[in-house]
Amino acid sequence: MIGVFDSGLGGLATLKDLMRELPGEDFCYYGDNAHAPYGTKPVEQIRALSFACTQFLLDKGCQVVVVACNTASSAAIDAMRAHFSVPFVAMEPAVRPAARLRKQGRILVLATQATLRQQLFQARIVECGIQQAVLPVPCPQWVELIEQGFLHTSQMEQAVQQALVPYRKERIDVIVLGCTHFAHIRPLIEREARSLWPQAQVIDGNEGTAHQLSRVLHRAHLRTGRTQGGAVQLYTSGDPAVYLPRMEALLHS
Repeated sequence: MIGVFDSGLGGLATLKDLMRELPGEDFCYYGDNAHAPYGTKPVEQIRALSFACTQFLLDKGCQVVVVACNTASSAAIDAMRAHFSVPFVAMEPAVRPAARLRKQGRILVLATQATLRQQLFQARIVECGIQQAVLPVPCPQWVELIEQGFLHTSQMEQAVQQALVPYRKERIDVIVLGCTHFAHIRPLIEREARSLWPQAQVIDGNEGTAHQLSRVLHRAHLRTGRTQGGAVQLYTSGDPAVYLPRMEALLHS
């Protein structure tokens, strides 16, 4: 079984891509809704929460763990790989694909404060040689609204506009969704982006993560051999009566 965790509901967007890529595999998803959002927390607390999520999944029998949270991956992946013996697949903002897609304009990276300040993100920008092209935009309010179920509301629309409009005079080629939560409001983001920068492309890291998981499973000889029929289990650290219905709705939307 493949474990997948996130600070809350965001990783369900990743899980959908994983299930699409690997329809014969079994998944166990854990949303740490009781402690969301991670992006405003200190690194030490993010690491402790990530360790707890991983242990929860291992106790359920998972043999591979996908960290479907850019913040947790940035803050804790090295420590988790050193501590646990299972293979990990980590998320990070899709900076490399963005660098390839960029023309003469700039790259808008929408993420949490924690992801944007971590060394992994900064190092990736330097590696791609796009330090001057990247505009990092922290969007903590988005995560909170999504966790509360306000996906398709005027509040969410207003929050998206407030984050993007200040950059309207910039020439933006690529918009990176650097938090898995943001995939759930991608249509809102794309609609606002089209009005500001008609040629801009919106990308996330979910497809790349799915491909990487497939490679990790193959190398570790952990594929089930099935091409269909995979099962999924959903868990939350929050109130199950509140969050499990939201999880089911997002997973099947």
